[in-house]
Amino acid sequence: MIVTLPNNMNGIITIADVSPILSQQIKKQLENAENEDVELDVPSLRDYFAEGQIVRCAVAKLNEQAGKRRITLSLDPSVVNEGIPLLSLPPKTPVYGIVQSVEDHGYVVALGREGITGFLLKTDVVIAQPKQKNNQTANKEQQEEKEEASNQKQGEDDEDNNEDKTNNAEEKEDDDDNDEEEESSNRNQELTVGQPAYCVVKSVKDNVVLLKYNTYEYAHAFTQEVEIASVNNLRAGMLVRGMVKKRLKGGLAVEFFGIFTGTVTGTHAGCIEMTNLSKFTEKTRVTARILWVNVPEKRVGLTLLPHLLNLTPFKFGENTAIGEVYETAVIKRVDSKLGVYLAISDGDDSGLKQYAFAHITRLSDKKLETCGTKYRLGQQLKCRVIGHNALEGIVNVSAEKSVLKQPFLRLEDVQIGAFVKGEIKQVIPAGVLVSFRSDISGLIPKHHMADVPVADPARRFREGEAIKCRVWHVEPESRKLILTHKNSLLTSPFPIIDSYDNVEPETVCHGCVHSIKPFGVFMKLYNGITGLVPLNELGLPKGADVESIVHVGQTKKCRVVSCDKEKQRLLLSFLMPGQQSSQEKKSQLIEELKPGDFVSARIMAIKDEGLSVLVRNTLPAFITDFHLSDHQSHWKPLLRTYTVNEKIRNILVLEKNKGKVLLTLKPSLVRAAQVGSLPSSAQTAQKETTVPGYVRSIAQYGLFVGFLSDFHALVPVRRLVDSASTKQGEDPLSWFVVGQSVSVYFEDFDELNRPVASMYQAYCMSKDASFLHTFFSEAEAIAKAAATTGETDEAKPIDWSAYSVGTIVKAKVLAAQDFGGVFSLADDRVKGIAIASQIKDLSALVTNKSYSACVLDVDKQGHMLDLSLLPEFVPADAALHVPQSPDDVAHLTPELVVTGRIEIVKSSYLIVSLPPPLAAAATTGPKSKRRTSKSNSQNSSGPQQQKRLIAYAPTRDYNTQYLDPHQAYPIGEERKVVILTVPSSTETRLIVRIVYDHVAPAATGFLQGLTSVEQVYPGLIVDGRIIRVGETYMIVKLGKDILGHLHNSQLLDSGVGDFSAFTKGQVIKAKIRRKRETKDSSDDQKKKRKATVFDLTMKPQHMALPSGQFAKSGTSSAAMDVSGSSDSGEPTPLNDVSAVQVGSVIQGRIVHIHKPFYMMVHLATGVVGRVSVTDIYDDFKPDPFTDFSPGQVVECYVLSGEDKSFALSLRPSRVIQGLSVPAPQTFPEIHELSQLSIGQLVHGYVKVTNSKGSFVSLSPEIVGRVRLCELSDGYVKEPAKDFTPGTLVTARVIDLPAAGSDEKLVELSLRQSVVKKYLTFDTIKAGMKVKGYVKNVASYGVFVRIKHSNHLLGLCHVSEVSDGYVNWKTLPQKFTPGDFVTAKVLRVDKKKQRISLSLKASNFEGQDLSEDSDAEEVAKRKRKREKARLTQTASEEIGEEVEPSSKTSKRAKINNQEADENEEEDEESEANLKNNKTKNSSKQKKKKRLLEVVPMDEDEDENEDAEEEQEENNHHNSKKKNQKKDKKKEKKKSKLDIVPMDQEEEEEEEIGTLDVAPIPLTMSLKSTPSAAASDSSPDSVLVNEEDMDLEGKNSRKRSKALRKAQEEAMLAQKEAALAGSETLPESADDFEKLLLSSANSSYVWIQYIAFQLSLAEVDKARQIGERALKTINYRDESEKMNVWVALMNLENTYGTPESLMSLVQRALQFTDQRTLYKHLIDIYVRSRNFTAAEQVYKTLCKNANFKHHSDVWSQYAQFLASCLHDMERARSILKRALQVLPKQKHIKMITKWGQLEFKEGFDERGRTIFDGILASYPKRVDIWSIYLDMELKFGTPDTIRKLFEVITSLNLSTKKMQYFLKRWMAYEKTNGSPSTIKHVKDKTTQYL
Repeated sequence: MIVTLPNNMNGIITIADVSPILSQQIKKQLENAENEDVELDVPSLRDYFAEGQIVRCAVAKLNEQAGKRRITLSLDPSVVNEGIPLLSLPPKTPVYGIVQSVEDHGYVVALGREGITGFLLKTDVVIAQPKQKNNQTANKEQQEEKEEASNQKQGEDDEDNNEDKTNNAEEKEDDDDNDEEEESSNRNQELTVGQPAYCVVKSVKDNVVLLKYNTYEYAHAFTQEVEIASVNNLRAGMLVRGMVKKRLKGGLAVEFFGIFTGTVTGTHAGCIEMTNLSKFTEKTRVTARILWVNVPEKRVGLTLLPHLLNLTPFKFGENTAIGEVYETAVIKRVDSKLGVYLAISDGDDSGLKQYAFAHITRLSDKKLETCGTKYRLGQQLKCRVIGHNALEGIVNVSAEKSVLKQPFLRLEDVQIGAFVKGEIKQVIPAGVLVSFRSDISGLIPKHHMADVPVADPARRFREGEAIKCRVWHVEPESRKLILTHKNSLLTSPFPIIDSYDNVEPETVCHGCVHSIKPFGVFMKLYNGITGLVPLNELGLPKGADVESIVHVGQTKKCRVVSCDKEKQRLLLSFLMPGQQSSQEKKSQLIEELKPGDFVSARIMAIKDEGLSVLVRNTLPAFITDFHLSDHQSHWKPLLRTYTVNEKIRNILVLEKNKGKVLLTLKPSLVRAAQVGSLPSSAQTAQKETTVPGYVRSIAQYGLFVGFLSDFHALVPVRRLVDSASTKQGEDPLSWFVVGQSVSVYFEDFDELNRPVASMYQAYCMSKDASFLHTFFSEAEAIAKAAATTGETDEAKPIDWSAYSVGTIVKAKVLAAQDFGGVFSLADDRVKGIAIASQIKDLSALVTNKSYSACVLDVDKQGHMLDLSLLPEFVPADAALHVPQSPDDVAHLTPELVVTGRIEIVKSSYLIVSLPPPLAAAATTGPKSKRRTSKSNSQNSSGPQQQKRLIAYAPTRDYNTQYLDPHQAYPIGEERKVVILTVPSSTETRLIVRIVYDHVAPAATGFLQGLTSVEQVYPGLIVDGRIIRVGETYMIVKLGKDILGHLHNSQLLDSGVGDFSAFTKGQVIKAKIRRKRETKDSSDDQKKKRKATVFDLTMKPQHMALPSGQFAKSGTSSAAMDVSGSSDSGEPTPLNDVSAVQVGSVIQGRIVHIHKPFYMMVHLATGVVGRVSVTDIYDDFKPDPFTDFSPGQVVECYVLSGEDKSFALSLRPSRVIQGLSVPAPQTFPEIHELSQLSIGQLVHGYVKVTNSKGSFVSLSPEIVGRVRLCELSDGYVKEPAKDFTPGTLVTARVIDLPAAGSDEKLVELSLRQSVVKKYLTFDTIKAGMKVKGYVKNVASYGVFVRIKHSNHLLGLCHVSEVSDGYVNWKTLPQKFTPGDFVTAKVLRVDKKKQRISLSLKASNFEGQDLSEDSDAEEVAKRKRKREKARLTQTASEEIGEEVEPSSKTSKRAKINNQEADENEEEDEESEANLKNNKTKNSSKQKKKKRLLEVVPMDEDEDENEDAEEEQEENNHHNSKKKNQKKDKKKEKKKSKLDIVPMDQEEEEEEEIGTLDVAPIPLTMSLKSTPSAAASDSSPDSVLVNEEDMDLEGKNSRKRSKALRKAQEEAMLAQKEAALAGSETLPESADDFEKLLLSSANSSYVWIQYIAFQLSLAEVDKARQIGERALKTINYRDESEKMNVWVALMNLENTYGTPESLMSLVQRALQFTDQRTLYKHLIDIYVRSRNFTAAEQVYKTLCKNANFKHHSDVWSQYAQFLASCLHDMERARSILKRALQVLPKQKHIKMITKWGQLEFKEGFDERGRTIFDGILASYPKRVDIWSIYLDMELKFGTPDTIRKLFEVITSLNLSTKKMQYFLKRWMAYEKTNGSPSTIKHVKDKTTQYL
């Protein structure tokens, strides 16, 4: 930090000079942090100090370089407190220290003296905040005091009187100070280790100084005279009392302590104008603070300035900001050698002036030797503020004309939109650099040079010319200034929008087009403000090509539509006021439309999910497929009946929601809306009516059924279907789907006017034929559409009129089977089937013989007929080709009831035959006349024989589409049917409905005729109709709004009855037991309506008595009245306590359900039992409590317990048999740990999920724990939400408590890979392919721990390791423990518990084993990765001729050794640097052009290059290192079937935004790297032998590099030949042909995917990607990886986040996970989905396989800094990385930290980090090189030259020193002067 010193000097304090404690922390961190449990940190000085704060410091060092002096200061207590007698200090003496440690009750404070420590209680840490006075008020008070003191009488002879007065004044001052302190507000503050502590002494005991941390006392504590013995004891900052000894020429001499004399300059006396010194007379008493002490010369400087006396920061006026110009500043003092002092007004009403100082170098642009002749007192001078001197309270100004004419002095002063003039400095590829002063320059980007693109910027903009610009964007923190030279912006009359806060709607402004997206155009405004112009606000015709009209960089006038200031979202429009946008038209149309209206629409597109339509040619809308029909089977097929541009009429507007319109074509809803019976609110709905609707959503507790205008009703589960229709254990909700058409009955409305709805079939059954009629009409349309579109592949349409229903046709037998006969008709395309029941004698059928048959049904889509050969349908005299006509059914009328026979059963309808007219016998319905006729199914032969009539009856209804009709309707059974519709032509059908006997017709009244509750009394016998049948109760309707409740305990005199014999609608007799008030539980709302319910009984003993009488309860009855009340309405006693015994089965009443854990059951008086969730069913179900309710009677088995509390079980295996040992159970009871074994599959319910994992209840006694890592194979973001209490889970036991332990916590796993694929000795079989890890290697074989098993261990004999010969001596070198392998099971010996394995590669030929590989595959992957990097860079033409020490040669070396040297670089480089004394002169002579790889982050590679180069230089002198590398290479070459879990050769691969982008989906065949490589010969790709030999005559490395380059050249040629064809694939067939020869080329597959995407065929593109993954050979991992990345790009662009994550989870199982995560991060960053990218980084940092990779942490930090602009979080990540990473990677990590600070943070912080590293490792040339690169890129000329000076002063080898001297010389030639160049030459000469 910079500290202002007296006389306008500055000093610097580094973080190491603040305290030795902080220095030790930094040093420990740089020495690799031996104790990793302690978090080490490089703190910021801003945490301890604030700008303007007064500090006491000591001069540590004086340096002079290049004519400039540098003062280094120190805050070390050992220096600051030197000479102070710490043990003899009286109380309230100020003392300075550093917090050394934090204890329980206080702090140990280091005072800088050995053997003396300070202690500070936490209660004594007080920061006083007294009432502050501003500086001007304090100045005024001080002047008044001095004037009063100057008026004192000077002739007083009595010295004692003066002393008495002085003492009184001092006492008064102390009293004022105490009062002020008492009025101050105190606050405690926690101190940290290393923090400076400004304290006062409380007491001294032995060698301990007790301190008090009080800022107010510290500032106002006077130094006592007894403390000071000599000038050595004086320290700056001491507050003393003194007396003016005499006035000097430029100040005062003040005597203090009677023996010392200090000087006060005029500035520090508050007298800038020297004439004001006259107010100080001799012997004037003053309070002063020591400003400085020069011990050698025994000189002391004092200050009288109020803010220094109070140690408070000086506050400058508001208009003294930097850059402020004063036209008439008046000179008040002239120092001919130093400068001039001026008075400037700061706008204060008091008239006090603010003084300024202009140094002599700041008075003129020319050099002045003296200023005494040119500048006089009183002269006015124009000046500009350039800084502040907070110590002396003076403003620093400049009168230089060059400074005055500058538009601004710093970037903070630049105003957005301001017009500025500058000078063109340079034209670069990014734009034009404009200079305003030496340290400030701005950039005009390319698209801001002019309103039109500039073809040749260098010709239009010449260096040195003046240019007028406008400020477009400013970032002072990153030193960025963006300008615009667009004439449209320079002359724009519109206001500037530079902040979201000052945006007002309808404001018109100018902006630039930033990007064009499918949904609109992003505009860039001033100061980086971004706004979106949606497509409907562009003012372009619909369907217009936006990119052909609007281009990036174009200036457009736009209007503000709206602005969300909190979310910083700005909506713009190109339409000016008065122009109506398409969105406004849509809004107007939406406003006009109302639910219930009918509209017409035109189909715009047909999608898999439905129809995209345009309503009234304006409003886009969507009709989902389930809104096309009432029949689920027709939802998808009906889509094929529509065509694009077809107009649809009579579409019902169902509702409007958030600017969208919901449309429907459901016939049931359309009909209801047409007649006005479809309700739109509770007010329009009517009680006891049935209306159609559709399922909006399905909840756990019921269905939400929708109607018009968002009006919906909840149908609880218990009201969905009749109890007779459900079986035990069935879930009615599973029978319904969202969008299904249903029919709902409104029973009533609650007190909140919500409908009480049900879907009982007794109320909701269709009364007409509309349901089946729409089915036939829709099926006809589907068949017609299939024939029209050519799906039937017909040359000529089939004449279906020849096959009408009832027609007699000739059919030839094709085959006779058990189920019936298959026939062919006159048209060979039509086939017929006659089931066995429709053939009189199936065995008599003769193949190829023709028979007469009657058409019963026609399936036009399947070209199939249902035929009958029975005589009833084919009379002997029947004519051919005569269909059933309307005359045949003229005798039938609607609602006529007749007897019909079921002929054929189909899923949606029945084919029913009716008697012919002459034999018909029918009865009319309620509304028709009765007609009778004799029914005879077997018609006798005779002249009047007629065939039976054919009719159709629905098997399903709106609410029963889930039913299977084949069991409910036996073929041949005769049933009563009612006629619904009579056909009017041969094309229509006769539709009937089966009559259900158990469904009573709707009654108009009630048998008993009860009209009010007053008529009801206990004992009254009543009639009622059953309206609901439950398991344990029935609800009976007794009258209007009068309900009864009948419990199953009230059916029989003893025991519990069964309601299976009762059905809804049935009328019963019962007796009233009692009246009670209850809350209706028909819905789950918080507010429940009260209702009056009468409890009923049907016990024979009660019913036998007259009304008003009940039978007395006898004691002989074994049953108990579990309904909870007696016959008279009073509670009845329960069983005796003695009846409740362990092992008995008894009945109880549920009194409380505590979901989802247990329920309490009342057994007897005062006796309760508890039923755990695991003891309810033998087969666990997701929510077992839904089948129970309070008050319900259940049978329980008593498991255990005593006294009045028991454990119960409701398991049928226990209750039904009453066994102490239960019958076999699906989910067995687990009450002892002995019942469990490791690997066992168990089931349970989640009890709780917290930060440690989930706890699962296996039984009341045993609980299992699932750790977070065992919850899922993937990452679980919020475990508490995914595993809620009560969730049913299936788990695998992975560990059990030790035997004899009281612990009953079982370790479980929920990972699907463990649950589903767990291997044991019982399940593992010979021939299986298994995966595992090498556990141990012996001379006879390899032991493999099998993955996903019960710790199974297999042995691979040495003979089974490889297909070739393997020497057993080298076996330990080929395998290491932890290697991941895939093996084949050869044998399993269960008796000896042995498993024999094989690792031979031949076992896996032709199989896709994504995790299996060998050394050859590893090398192949490396070659392909290297090829991708090389070919990418080759096309960019990077690689210029450079010196051997340049980046090119370094990067080439990295490429050659990337596979050999990675993780060892840090730990070996330090030792090698010390031994490096060799030079390689051949490298100095070679300047060949090398093919280099340039990653996206060049700076980081430069750092790694420097480290690699340093290690290469030491290669020949480190035999140990060479032996280690050779051993490593030999080991890699010898591995055959093993892939290590952590690929060390991929350690340096980048993850995230630093990596090369994945292969895009839209790349062109002619622009690929392969195609680019095809233009060059192999020689252009090969690197010659001399170029590769950069590190000496190492033939092995040279030959290896040459082989690699040759292989890459061959690969490039093959790929170029593949893509070099002039005829590109233009169709799917072309791609299929190309794939025949290139099936393993991901490049072709990805092009195929891109081709399908260009046709908007997203699903086909996905299918092709899946084909590619199955087709590409499993060994080509890089090719498969490319396909995975392409599919991820596809899902990210066209899919959903869920589909993308599902794909990623799949890919992680087959690919290298770190590489895949790297590509995923890059995809997220490119799509600016930073939240998802950060989540991936967090996953990597938590994963044990990745968190030890330094690149993961460094790239995470860079992501936070560059993408999220959160440098503080980036620093915290880097700190955390140092705790996780191994020690050898700490230096590299800290180096990355320093680089990041330079790039994204603060330069000074980066310098501090590098200085700290190099202080411990001064000979790390690689780090010096990185440091130098950072300074060259971000530093100033002064800091760069200083760093060169430091480096060249090191003791380095000639070669290394030559490298740095060359860089210095190159820098000075570009940026220096002749003198600086000469200085470098002198340095070089001096070194040589």
